[in-house]
Amino acid sequence: MASSADAVAGLPVSVFVERWRLITGEPPAILLSSYTLMLALLVESTPAAPFDPRGSTWDSRHGITDTAW
Repeated sequence: MASSADAVAGLPVSVFVERWRLITGEPPAILLSSYTLMLALLVESTPAAPFDPRGSTWDSRHGITDTAW
């Protein structure tokens, strides 16, 4: 069984570019020699979602509701 890095490295360029476009909405500006490195750079450059310490609760009638309201 191949590792996930090997699976990514074995993708044809057209497939990698298509999947990159699905994630980012645009084709990659450049293609580095390592797809794994490109994905690592993408993850590093993506800001983390803000954490709301107030949390949320599940209301079976209305779905998720903010507990602060």
